[in-house]
Amino acid sequence: MVVEDEPGVRALISSVLRGAGFEVVEAEDGEAALAVGTERLDAVVTDVVMPGMSGTVLARRLRQVHPGIPMLFVSGYAHDQRPGTLANMQGTAYLQKPFAPDELVEKLRGLMDTAPPKGRW
Repeated sequence: MVVEDEPGVRALISSVLRGAGFEVVEAEDGEAALAVGTERLDAVVTDVVMPGMSGTVLARRLRQVHPGIPMLFVSGYAHDQRPGTLANMQGTAYLQKPFAPDELVEKLRGLMDTAPPKGRW
């Protein structure tokens, strides 16, 4: 799942991931992500700073339903570089915007490769 409040950025991230062979579900904010969050998910790519619900709050709420799901946080704000709340969350990674498409795919694949078996969420 890709959760990003900027439509152009969301479309770009989704396009890159689809091009790399991922199936992608999109959500424009945390509330929309929670609406589809009960479906089986393999990983979540979410912006850290979004209106209404931050990516970290979304991660905590999704993990109540999907414990251990890999979470890739992205942000364009320099002060958000790996905030303390993210540093304590297992199965997470951080990518600073802007990033190259291959960086996104590599970071997400690496995160998913180290995740617990899918049956656990």
